[in-house]
Amino acid sequence: RTRCLKHAAMVLSFLFVLPTPWALQTAWAEDADSVPADVEFIQVTATRLAFSRELLPASVSVITGAELEAMGARDLRTAMSLIAGVDIAPGGDGGPAGSVPGMRGLREFDAFLLVVDGVPWGGAFNPEVAAILLSDVDRIEVLRGAAPVIYGATSFVGVIHVIHHPAGKSDHLARISYGSHNSASLTGSFALPESGSYRQSLAFEGETRGFSDPQAGVDSGHVLYRGAMDAGGGKLQFDANTLVLRQDPTSPQPRKGPVLDPDFPLDANHNPSDARLDEDFYQLSGTYELPLGRNDWVTTLSATHVRNDIVRGFVDEEYVDDGSTPNAAGFTQVRDTDGVYFDSHLVQRLSAEAQLMYGVDYLYGGAQQTSNNFVYYVPIDGSNAPPSGLSPVEQTIELRDRRNFYGQYVQLNAEFAGKFGLLAGFRLNQTQENRTTNEISADGMEEGGSDQRSKNRPGGIIGLSWKLWQESADFLTVYADYRNSYKPAAIDFGPEAESDILEPETGVSYAAGIRGKLLDQRIEFEANYFDMHIDNLVVTQSVDGHPGLTNAGKEHFKGVEVEARYRMTHDLILLGNYAWHDARFGEYEQLFGDTLIQLKGKRLEMSPEHLAALGLVYHPVSGLHGSVVWNYIGSQYLNKRNTALVPSYSIWDVTLGWRLEHWDFTLAGYNLGDQRRPVAESELGEGQYYRLPGRTIEMFVTRLF
Repeated sequence: RTRCLKHAAMVLSFLFVLPTPWALQTAWAEDADSVPADVEFIQVTATRLAFSRELLPASVSVITGAELEAMGARDLRTAMSLIAGVDIAPGGDGGPAGSVPGMRGLREFDAFLLVVDGVPWGGAFNPEVAAILLSDVDRIEVLRGAAPVIYGATSFVGVIHVIHHPAGKSDHLARISYGSHNSASLTGSFALPESGSYRQSLAFEGETRGFSDPQAGVDSGHVLYRGAMDAGGGKLQFDANTLVLRQDPTSPQPRKGPVLDPDFPLDANHNPSDARLDEDFYQLSGTYELPLGRNDWVTTLSATHVRNDIVRGFVDEEYVDDGSTPNAAGFTQVRDTDGVYFDSHLVQRLSAEAQLMYGVDYLYGGAQQTSNNFVYYVPIDGSNAPPSGLSPVEQTIELRDRRNFYGQYVQLNAEFAGKFGLLAGFRLNQTQENRTTNEISADGMEEGGSDQRSKNRPGGIIGLSWKLWQESADFLTVYADYRNSYKPAAIDFGPEAESDILEPETGVSYAAGIRGKLLDQRIEFEANYFDMHIDNLVVTQSVDGHPGLTNAGKEHFKGVEVEARYRMTHDLILLGNYAWHDARFGEYEQLFGDTLIQLKGKRLEMSPEHLAALGLVYHPVSGLHGSVVWNYIGSQYLNKRNTALVPSYSIWDVTLGWRLEHWDFTLAGYNLGDQRRPVAESELGEGQYYRLPGRTIEMFVTRLF
């Protein structure tokens, strides 16, 4: 953590002395009544083109940057706490800065696609959730269901799209905070001086965060630079992202029968004493838009490099605390990941109401890692854990993986007579993967393995909408869609030598819904039903006593999701949602010990059947402001055999503040009920679960320019 603090101090000291006279306005002064009109047409995730939400034949939720500010959103869980059907577990194997979103009843670390400013983050591998910057956010769009045409072989159950303000248009603020466990942060965003048509802005975030586990913590420094200019008759925009992240990980807690083992203290940390999850993230991306008469040609290119330096450990499934016998397995790991994303498409305006988009894209992922595995002894309370260097290396595992995803696609967006909408698209996916592993034992014996897989598979979508009724700005629209998606299997980047490439996952889904606005737009709502079938879903399974991944036959997901908002007054909004998810295994047998068990009809683990939320947000231009958000998480099973049931529980988040012309003072409390339920299953620790982080209180002081 000391190394990270030095990096963060250098970055933030530079940022803090930047002059700010050019900051001309503040997002706090925006007219709250303008939000509905803006939200109506800004949706781009489902179609890549602006499409009226009145006629959009897909389920998309939008939460604005102003609403994120009002709720005091500080991580992905709080940012999306009022989105129907989304259940986000903070932490997990990605460390306390990460999270594991659940959508449509499926919570897997790679089941959804994370997009930031039009670029898939994590690309051909797994979403880079810990690298999200929540400063200077214009809005977050959440698409339920796959996006099999424009994002191809990466989107499966949903898309979370974080969209920052354009270059030169920032929130113009600086904020400091201090809170529980000596947590502190400095964030801000500014528009930098313009030069001719060149516009630029800077957003930054630096923090140190503590937890009830005194050995866990996060230190980070994150900078986003955005630039844009007119060039060659078109518009060029580019981003530069840099993240320095240093994490001291928490430990998951083993399950004993139907509950988490009560012999383990609540915040015991069983990692080696030098445990770390260090990440350096660098990304450059650019987009060029060129008008060609009635057409538009858009090209995006992004390159990413990530370096991970890891030391961590997990207690054994058969834990023995006799004072000496090794009872935990640890590993050190150095991993380098490179990614390239390229997309070029032409948008042809067939008429004032119809657009045809056709293009090509390419996604590359390259990863190489070296892991050194060892065993060690740690007491049940986690005290006096040894450093990794004191234990002899039992195995060295080398892994190299290369992924190339190609796609050609065509998509039609059309609106007819202001009453009918059409979204139809087809894509041909071509994916190639090569993997090699090498296992070196302590006595120098080597054993290698390799595999390769190529697959050509189509995917597509068709959606229809019909506006049943409209009076002035109020309306009712019904819609339905069909999606056919495909996704190569995930890699968990664990310390095991898994040379076999799993079968790709495929999915078919149907959805139907209704949305509308009533009472002169004061009430806005949407309800949808979905039915989704997935083949070869990747799940965890014990392999020779160690956690691994395997394909799990067939699964069936269905459910109902409802969300609504009621603008009670100019500044007071009531938001609510409810979701019922039924996620069950189809034909799938798994070995538990020496017994082969058929799981057909069992609910997927860590999948709540009921979710609900209610939020009251008061956000005037000045004076008293605040928010109250209540989240209900229904009962869920911890295991595939459905013998360990976690009862339902609730989470409360509250903010209260006072806003002046140039200053804002806010007190925020998160998880005020101090719930510590298990929320995420470890992919690396057999039968172990991460708990919800405990109660935190933070004070924010914001300077508005």
